[in-house]
Amino acid sequence: MLPIRSSSHALQRRGQQVTPPPVLLSPQAAVVHFPEEKVRFSVWLRLLFLVQQGSSLLAFCLATAVLITYGSTVYIQQEWSDAYRKLENLQREKRELIAASELMKNQLAQQASLPNAGLMPPSPANTIFLPKTNDRAFSSSPVKTTTPLVDVTAKTPLGY
Repeated sequence: MLPIRSSSHALQRRGQQVTPPPVLLSPQAAVVHFPEEKVRFSVWLRLLFLVQQGSSLLAFCLATAVLITYGSTVYIQQEWSDAYRKLENLQREKRELIAASELMKNQLAQQASLPNAGLMPPSPANTIFLPKTNDRAFSSSPVKTTTPLVDVTAKTPLGY
């Protein structure tokens, strides 16, 4: 017998095509079922399968945790950069406002020092004194007046 070299040459013998005999099935032929053998693995092999499944699950969980950590780190860094940029802008605006305020104070001081500004230094002669009010506490009850304080019959325009 010749050795078989490949599956395409399985039915060839010295250049001749050999066809398998036809399978004849009769309508009354019974189907034979082979008994299914349940493959029983040894304990150490089942333990290795469990270790493989557990390590695969652990690897998936760790990869997910790494991606979440990386994403949150990038997000937090972007948020921090935006907040820092806002802080710098606010500090710059604060410096500009302080400079503008001091410039206005300087201009007012220069204008007040001019002789034709009409300003005079404070003295007791030009101080206004107000009379002392009585120290009674204000009551929360409304004061009843008999006469209206404002003339409600004033003429108002009919339209605008």
